[in-house]
Amino acid sequence: LNGNVQTACIHSWDCTAPLATTFEMFEVKGRNDVAQLDWQIATDGVMDFFEIERSEDGVDFELIDRVGATGEMRFSYQDQEPFEGTNYYRIQAVDRNGSLVTSEVRSVRFASEGRVEVYPTVIGDGWLTISTDAPAQVSIYDLNGRELKAVSVIMGEQAIDLNGWPAGMYLVVAEQQQQRNVTRIVIR
Repeated sequence: LNGNVQTACIHSWDCTAPLATTFEMFEVKGRNDVAQLDWQIATDGVMDFFEIERSEDGVDFELIDRVGATGEMRFSYQDQEPFEGTNYYRIQAVDRNGSLVTSEVRSVRFASEGRVEVYPTVIGDGWLTISTDAPAQVSIYDLNGRELKAVSVIMGEQAIDLNGWPAGMYLVVAEQQQQRNVTRIVIR
């Protein structure tokens, strides 16, 4: 993972020297109603602060908080008030010269109570995500009614690997709290 996705200067003085860090890891996970952000940078000692940004559409980001650099290489942040639905996050690492590097965008989805959400419904990268706020039993069927995969989702988000599955239409059946949710998905 190369964290040098976007490099810019936020001050007017000359900052032609490259930023001395990259993002080695950036993860976002949903835990109950909180988005947990964890990241690691390649070098310490040169960072001034990190700007945590959130978006509802993955395009227009707004600053939600600023975290001071501590000289450490691993950092965590909890968004206590994520949106319902998909939340997109990115981090701006700003060094003492005002140069910044932007992390890749990560997302997490929060569903309302008692619901199971299945996304994306058109799968190109081989991964299906199940988001739930309570335990659920999830089964994937082909159109002939054969169960191809069954998983238990405890709570939050769980990615299901569908890499290598043949292209076609499938049914995802999620059962939770006396409710049954059927979602049609397409693997390309």
